[in-house]
Amino acid sequence: MNFPHHQRGMGFASWLLVILVLGSILTVVLKLAPHYIDYNTISSIMDEMVTENGMAAKNKAQLISAMEKKLKINQIRTFPLEENLTLKSTKDGSQVILDYEVREALVSNVDVVLSFDKKIELRN
Repeated sequence: MNFPHHQRGMGFASWLLVILVLGSILTVVLKLAPHYIDYNTISSIMDEMVTENGMAAKNKAQLISAMEKKLKINQIRTFPLEENLTLKSTKDGSQVILDYEVREALVSNVDVVLSFDKKIELRN
């Protein structure tokens, strides 16, 4: 009896498809990951502000100045805090709100919009 030989492994087209899919995923990760890393750093800076003494008594300019110093230490130099940070007075202190969007071009005319939002309470 003659049995046909079966192909073992993937063919050229299958490997090309796998490389294309993995390349696409890698492209998306490499373009979006820095924004999430920056947000995580900014979020941790804001969480540290809650535990610092005297932060609730500061005005918006003083808070921005303190945050900018911490951002520079963490190698985030181009983040526009003045545009994205809001300070609201509450009866117990103040509320700091960070709310911003980032638009990242993926391919040609395809963009991804990332939305980030963080609120903290600074108490007297």
